[in-house]
Amino acid sequence: MSSTGFTAQQQQQQQNLKQELQNELTAASQNMHNFYNSKSLLNLVEYLKHALLRFEFELTSSNLLLNGIKLFQSVNTLEVVKALPILK
Repeated sequence: MSSTGFTAQQQQQQQNLKQELQNELTAASQNMHNFYNSKSLLNLVEYLKHALLRFEFELTSSNLLLNGIKLFQSVNTLEVVKALPILK
């Protein structure tokens, strides 16, 4: 028995339990870190998906606008003027 009142075997068991607890805490900390990183990654993926959808919408809108401008430019202004009385 040592001066602490524990046998060498008991002291070794305590040391082993402390080490096991430390390992568990380290693993839990790492798991939390990984969870945080995976959550951050998921948030980034969601942000990029929304950004891509916005970009796609803006691209579609600008393409529609460009197509409208091209269509307007392709129409002969004289034909539009001739068609105006029919529209009245």
